[in-house]
Amino acid sequence: MNNINYENVQIKNLIGIVEFPTIEDLLFEIVNFLANENRMDGVFNIKEASLKTRVRISSDFFNDIQELENKGYIEKLKYTQYQIIKHLWE
Repeated sequence: MNNINYENVQIKNLIGIVEFPTIEDLLFEIVNFLANENRMDGVFNIKEASLKTRVRISSDFFNDIQELENKGYIEKLKYTQYQIIKHLWE
């Protein structure tokens, strides 16, 4: 996973006010906390992503993670562990 190129990030994500969240807003929050923790392997689990992000698209966070996987942004490694494959801010 590459670092975030903040020139490509929308203002709403930078200031943390996302009125009508999209799945890409959730992806940004996951990529951002991984970058802040210098975790360049891009690996995270559902529990920590749930605790470290604020954006929710549906009432079930697992469904949001499934949507990220369906769109090809992340891949499931095992059980509840996922890895970022690509993101929009490289």
